[in-house]
Amino acid sequence: MSDNAASLSVGSDLIGKLAVDFELPTLNGGIFRLSDRADKVVVQDFRATWCGPCAAALPEYISAPDAFAQKYVFFVATNLEEPRDRIRAFLDCQNLSSDVVLDRGSVIARQFGVSGIPHTVVIGPGNIVKHVRVGFSKGAGEQVSAVIFELLEERTDGG
Repeated sequence: MSDNAASLSVGSDLIGKLAVDFELPTLNGGIFRLSDRADKVVVQDFRATWCGPCAAALPEYISAPDAFAQKYVFFVATNLEEPRDRIRAFLDCQNLSSDVVLDRGSVIARQFGVSGIPHTVVIGPGNIVKHVRVGFSKGAGEQVSAVIFELLEERTDGG
């Protein structure tokens, strides 16, 4: 990945390492396994409905992967410790639709070093962590899009 994309990442000792595989229940009653998406770029956003910056970030983070083919990029919101009805009400109120997984005890959040939210991790093909962003500022979705673009370019270049 180019120096430009690397400079978009917040310093994290996870970058370049294999993401911890996990299995979590989804908001809609299914099961999400990270390893099932090893052939994709996964944008994993740790969040909660009560978090103002998370609410501001969600539309940008949802739209970033939408610019790419779904067969290559997958967005998942990882909700920390909230009941399903509260999450559904939030999504309905915001008129948003997103794949949501439920990290009831913040076990997966701890494995990804989450100490503040929103905490966004871009995981490349092969489940390698490529980018970590903590917090939200305007334009964050564009930065995530740039990382996704570079990862997809590497894929087509054979890199």
